[in-house]
Amino acid sequence: NTTVTTMNLAANFEALQEDCAFINQLEIKHLPRFCKIALRSVIDGEDKDKIRSAAKSLNQDEDIVRNAVRALAQILTMLASASVYIVPQQVYKETLVPMKLSNEASDAIYEYYSTVHNVLRDVLRQFKIETARYHKFDWRLDIQIGSRALHRRVDPVFLCELQTASSKRSKKDNDDSKESDENNQNNQNNQNDIKEFEKTLFECNFATLENMIQQFEQALRETQQSWYRKVERQTK
Repeated sequence: NTTVTTMNLAANFEALQEDCAFINQLEIKHLPRFCKIALRSVIDGEDKDKIRSAAKSLNQDEDIVRNAVRALAQILTMLASASVYIVPQQVYKETLVPMKLSNEASDAIYEYYSTVHNVLRDVLRQFKIETARYHKFDWRLDIQIGSRALHRRVDPVFLCELQTASSKRSKKDNDDSKESDENNQNNQNNQNDIKEFEKTLFECNFATLENMIQQFEQALRETQQSWYRKVERQTK
């Protein structure tokens, strides 16, 4: 079986590059404020009033500021989920090289991240979401060669069954949230996780199926990129 794990950072790579370009244009004194808004958006949800206020004070478009805040929230969340401990600065810089952040902006973000790492870890433990993973795919080709409505026409339809897997932790594992025992807890969870499988049946024509294959192949090619491997290496 093949398991493909995707990350938000990889999925939104181009969009993050654009948002980081705006972050580079900010004066360093404004970055802590943006980071605080990003942190609060992770904890309490996006605050439209604060984003509107920040955009107005900088005389910037509200959407540009919102996207920058979301990019920072994504970076902070990714770093906090990568390890129980604060990610070393060298690893942090290597991971975010493709984002093309300036040294000043990169240092300011890391300084803020290092002070809120434990807060983010607590939030992630409370709202951990695991996406379903690919498990198996079966298909059958049905061809209707004639009916009252169809004459001398071949009408192929693919009947597909997609099976995905997700892990469900026991209540005992969920109740134990002590930071000092987290590494041992993760190892224990890997052994005690209960796998749940879900089947999805759908019909599609050849053009739709071909497009699905192209999208999957493109996603697999992305996993061969150097920036993806750097991110994956730090988030296992």
